[in-house]
Amino acid sequence: MFGRIDHRADGDAAGDTFYVGRIGLRDEHREPLLIDWRAAAARPFYTATAGSPGTLVRRRHLHLRDREVARLDDEVFDLEGMSEDDRSTIVGEAALLATLRRGRTGRMGDVVATIQEEQDQVIRDGLQGVLVVQGGPGTGKTVAALHRAAYLLYTHRDVLERRGVLIVGPNATFLRYIEQVLPGLGETDVALATVGELYPGVRATETESPRSRW
Repeated sequence: MFGRIDHRADGDAAGDTFYVGRIGLRDEHREPLLIDWRAAAARPFYTATAGSPGTLVRRRHLHLRDREVARLDDEVFDLEGMSEDDRSTIVGEAALLATLRRGRTGRMGDVVATIQEEQDQVIRDGLQGVLVVQGGPGTGKTVAALHRAAYLLYTHRDVLERRGVLIVGPNATFLRYIEQVLPGLGETDVALATVGELYPGVRATETESPRSRW
């Protein structure tokens, strides 16, 4: 669990509240406790903006340390639409800034808690055809592509389980850097390979000279 969205009340009925996480969970009565980040009900968590909040009055980011909540960050879209009790619980700073301040590690991690609207459009684009994502170094192309693979497996699982999903990287070092992203999102039925491993039965091992790399 990493997020919560509060919808505006509809007349006398209280607004819906959904908790968003890396997987979906239901109680013994099949009622949703946690919404998978890829489900349609979770999409407002990523698409709501101050100028276009939809029906959301608040988006809350939950930062966990192990299994305990360490910090909360609220983004309020409609203060008047919140109850007095909810107004008294507003806390935190921008979640994206908090994430940027975190130290980097030797492995790429998932970004489901901080996906931006433009990334969400790429991730949720349709299955058919070829989608090309362009951008400079460090703009999030790889992480968006990996989350897109997780989204497509969730949305079109019957089709992709028959076809299979292959992630192609330039070298083994790159694959080691990204290899934990999809398992962290609950997707393990994905093959990873370098360009030199694509032809069955052949493994290219020639090392490029420093001159040719530049």
